[in-house]
Amino acid sequence: MLDTTAVFAQMQLRNRLNRPVSVGYRLVVRDGHNTLFIHSEETAARISKNFEAFAGQLVRALELDPLCTDIVELRQSGEEPRWYRWQVRWVATAPVECIAEEVSAASARRHLTALLQVQEEAAA
Repeated sequence: MLDTTAVFAQMQLRNRLNRPVSVGYRLVVRDGHNTLFIHSEETAARISKNFEAFAGQLVRALELDPLCTDIVELRQSGEEPRWYRWQVRWVATAPVECIAEEVSAASARRHLTALLQVQEEAAA
């Protein structure tokens, strides 16, 4: 199990009901491409229900180019973390269509775990 408190910085976002919610994030920049990891200590539904609102806020707050950014969600409910890669269609910095796909390949999960634990981080 990953120690998310040591890896993720916290950001206050607004959910779809305009209520404040704390979401963990970590930005890793490699070869001009951004991988934005997100995590919520609460239920996984917190992010999935509010993803469109959160994605737009994160991209604007971190001043990211959405076309050069992958968003990956970490869900931890047991020993093994579960990874979800969000496919987003953007209009400027507004997400208009979002679909989460679980990362099922073991090699891809290992790669994401290693990438998340990289010491260099562009924002915190």
